[in-house]
Amino acid sequence: MMNYSNRTLSFLLMILSYSCFGGHTEWDVEHIGEQRIIISDLCQVDTVILDGRRTSLLGQWIMARDGFCFFDECLVGIKNFALNGEYLSEHLNHGRGPDEMISPAWVTAYDHVSNIFVLQDSNAYLHILDSTFHIIWETLHPWFVPSLNGSQERMASLYLHPDEDAYEIYEYNMDCNRMQVLNGQLIMPIVSDHIRFNKYYKSQHSKKYFRKAHTMMLYPLRDTLTHPVLFGHYPPIYRQGDLAMFSEYDFFVDDSCIFLSFAADPNIYQMGFNGQVIRSFGTREEGISGKYPPIKTFEQYEREYKRQRLQFGYYGRLFCTNGLIFRTVKLDGQGAWRLQIYERETLLQVGEVSLSSEIEMLGYRDPYYYAYVGEDLKSDSFKIIRFSL
Repeated sequence: MMNYSNRTLSFLLMILSYSCFGGHTEWDVEHIGEQRIIISDLCQVDTVILDGRRTSLLGQWIMARDGFCFFDECLVGIKNFALNGEYLSEHLNHGRGPDEMISPAWVTAYDHVSNIFVLQDSNAYLHILDSTFHIIWETLHPWFVPSLNGSQERMASLYLHPDEDAYEIYEYNMDCNRMQVLNGQLIMPIVSDHIRFNKYYKSQHSKKYFRKAHTMMLYPLRDTLTHPVLFGHYPPIYRQGDLAMFSEYDFFVDDSCIFLSFAADPNIYQMGFNGQVIRSFGTREEGISGKYPPIKTFEQYEREYKRQRLQFGYYGRLFCTNGLIFRTVKLDGQGAWRLQIYERETLLQVGEVSLSSEIEMLGYRDPYYYAYVGEDLKSDSFKIIRFSL
């Protein structure tokens, strides 16, 4: 009888442990971790210098058509450059008239199919621009403000009892710095800093947050009557609830699905817009220990962010172009970066390139790949490299 009770108790404990801490069935998918490294260096590397004197030097680069567009983060306006770095034109002004904005663009998406730009300004208003940079649509309020059924009672209720499925408790995830457009819908990374639902306070909130918080939002452009759709969660590695310092992620949209890479996770996930994980791929870098110290308060997060980002390695930007997937990787210690390269069709890793600094892939125009390196404050210029593989 004693043995039977012990077996029963052990079985119940196993079921409880499986349901609470493991058994993340949405993540139990096929993993492709094969390597066939044939690319170990960048070839024909050239540097393109772009004049930044007309800008604040802070902003986002988009490679559109046959040039670069710089969306200034501090000043209203778009600067257009040719692929050789030549300054071409400027668009948008500060104001309330046609083709004017009150606040600058915070993040931008470009749809290569319809040739439209979607901007979110620093006040969380959305704007659609055509291929000639004219504003053709914009919201009348921040996207997270309820347009129909919102009420003070609902907001007060969400303040006391946050609902992970309520889009009103989320905002744009600035750590990601990416948006994409697909079939008239905006795909946006989201984060919650709700006082009772956030990632910073280990003893109170973060374990619940990393288990339940959504990571992505589907916003129906030009349809303010339809609420956004939330989907996606953090992968199981974040369930320990102490990885706030390395909780950022990056993504791209391809063939009606989404690919995500998280800073603390070596896997890259292919996911449907219902949040269902289809498969994973990617290889772990030996130069990343993954032994991240816990963060228990927001004050500790602010105090130790820069030091820990220099000390520990993580997986960075994700980008797909010309049939290849690129992921930047920061190794433990200071100054060492790598660029992982995967085939989009097979998901096999075909490249591993050492870098002297971080880069952000921008796109491909035959025969070169283009990547943003950074700004030079002394010369008021930007640096973009182009290379072949």
